[in-house]
Amino acid sequence: MDGYKAHEAGDVINMINRTGTKVEFLPPNMTGKLQLMDVGYNAPFKARFNALREVWLKEDPGNVSVKVSRKQVSDWVEKAWYEIPRETAKNTLVSMGYIDQE
Repeated sequence: MDGYKAHEAGDVINMINRTGTKVEFLPPNMTGKLQLMDVGYNAPFKARFNALREVWLKEDPGNVSVKVSRKQVSDWVEKAWYEIPRETAKNTLVSMGYIDQE
């Protein structure tokens, strides 16, 4: 795991250990080298997801007080995921030095 403070909480580690999994932490400053999703996808995914949520809120101002359904969130996740260009994966791998730019 990375060094995110919530991951280091005793409750989290104990819960994981109970599943028979040994918890290991990444050395500091390794996210950019080892966690491809954090580097290449999280920011564009979150931006697209939040944009979809904002559209939903603007379509009906009453939505502000409505609890979002799991189905709605699932739809936003799917749409946001598929809106990320396929080239993003390649660009991430190139920027991290895993593959050469062609």
